Parts: sequence; structure tokens; C-alpha cells
Amino acid sequence: MADLNFYLNNNEKIELLKQLYDVGCKIVPDLAYEYSECIILNNLEECLRFIDLNDTNLLFVLHSKFSILPFILDPIKKDNKTIYSIRQHYGGPSLSLFFTGIYEKDNTTFLGHGFLSYYSYYYDPINNDKIPIQKDLIKIFKIINKWVTKNSVPYKLHSRTYRLGKDAIKQAFVKKYNLRDINNASINELYKSLRLPQS
Repeated sequence: MADLNFYLNNNEKIELLKQLYDVGCKIVPDLAYEYSECIILNNLEECLRFIDLNDTNLLFVLHSKFSILPFILDPIKKDNKTIYSIRQHYGGPSLSLFFTGIYEKDNTTFLGHGFLSYYSYYYDPINNDKIPIQKDLIKIFKIINKWVTKNSVPYKLHSRTYRLGKDAIKQAFVKKYNLRDINNASINELYKSLRLPQS
């Protein structure tokens, strides 16, 4: 599984989504669906409006050049009601995009992390055959990776490298937010390394 881990603030998230729509992608939110049919968000305005009105962090990124099969939605019984959930790793193929917003825990404000990722193969939902990923999917992943790299600084944490959005670092420093798993001293160091003003 290839993944790009990042901390981005709201403005940076919007710009990342814009990059995806600019190259012809569409987005499907991961929801508890009432029916066995996905919602497709066809443009940035539609996507931002939907995210603003709904509680969802995980999005699936589709493109006509690499998404060749439909998703499978599995029925699940919940509170005497049937809901439908997208079966990950099946259909598509697709990129998985995860965002966490600002949240409170133990009287501390955190700027949550996110990721963009894809599996090395997907399953055909009809006959269960493995589907290798297409070059176009990797190409779009690299476009986003390039944009995130340009607008962020790397931070090594355990065995992973996180990309910290420059604007997110500024926001975390000025508003005294924490980044999950990253302490304030590190934020201060990163902020100074960008030569940003102290106020």
C-alpha cells in the first residue's frame, strides 16, 4: 500500500481537493448509505458543500481512466435498519483520501492528520480476481504528492514521514494547536525553520 501522510489545515485541504478535480477526478464519500448506491461528488463546490453538511472523513477518489468497476455496497443491520457500506479494496480502483479536522481532547486542541493512499491491487467484485492498479492512478497520486511536498515540510515520526503543511504549522503555532503525536516544541522548531514571523 502506497500512502502519503500529512497534516493540512482547511485551506490546504480545499486546495488539495481542487488539484484532484482539476485533473478530472470525482469523489465518493464513505457513508452509511440508505440505499445500495453511492453518491458521486462531481465538482469542488459540490464536494465542499457535502463535507460541510455531513460527518465523513474518508473519501474515495475515482477517475474515468483508472476506475473501471463499480463499488460493492454491503448491507449492514443497525438499530433494526439496513444501511449500506462501501467494501474497501473492491471495485474501482480508487485512491483513498482521509481528512481529520480540528478537534478537542482533554482540554487540548488538535489539528488532525490525513492521508492519500492506494492498494497495490484491487478485487473484481464479480469474480474476485485481482485487478492491478493502472499507471494513471499512480500518475494522479504523484501529482498530489508533488503538490503536498511543495507546500509542506517533512517530519519523521517513528517509522513514518509526515508532510506538515506550511500554513497548518503557522496556524498550529499562532493558535496554540497541537498536532497529534507531535509536541509543541517540535511545532516551534518547525515554525522557526520556515522563518515565519513570530506574530
